[in-house]
Amino acid sequence: AAFQRALRDGDIVRSDELVHQQWQRERTRFEAQWQSAIVQLFQLERRGDEPWRLLTHAFVHPSAAFLFGNLLVLLLAGTFAEVALGRARFLLAYLLGALGGGVFQLAAFALPWSGAGGAVAGAVAMVIVLFGLRRVPTLIGVPGWARSLTLSPTALVVPGWVAHEGLQVLAAGGEPGALGAHVGGLVVGGLAAWLLRWRDPRREARLQKAAQLP
Repeated sequence: AAFQRALRDGDIVRSDELVHQQWQRERTRFEAQWQSAIVQLFQLERRGDEPWRLLTHAFVHPSAAFLFGNLLVLLLAGTFAEVALGRARFLLAYLLGALGGGVFQLAAFALPWSGAGGAVAGAVAMVIVLFGLRRVPTLIGVPGWARSLTLSPTALVVPGWVAHEGLQVLAAGGEPGALGAHVGGLVVGGLAAWLLRWRDPRREARLQKAAQLP
């Protein structure tokens, strides 16, 4: 670790050395290949001897833009779903959505795939199942600004997710490469939310109050 820090700080190959530019190009290429190797190690593939790929594919992404888009939708949908289910049940439903997305993706397509699209689609389905068109008081804001609103989580989450899906299809040149994962995530995430939801309305009310969503 100390050597890696010194390497990145320019203490091993200094900028005033003649070989620095060549080393920098090779280092950049090496790091790109290393990142690609990590993705290939955990991405979704049809390998019977590595079943963990059905889940680990949701934790690696081929690009930073892809990761950012999924995190943005997850932040939007996951906030409401976690409030309604509680942390442990939400985590279980999220992982089931990722697993279901992996199974559906393998059934529909044979190409390798990575990304949390199925799990995020599952979180969107959780919001639909748990809230429907019901409006709830919530707090929306950014540092320095906040506002209390009464809105339908479904009406907020679904259009954002649809827009995100459209951008992904455009970025992929019109190829619906993750269609199987997203359909699987929606189906399994929605079913998990229905099975795991609290039957006692007072329990959900206490969760909402603790999250400042009265």
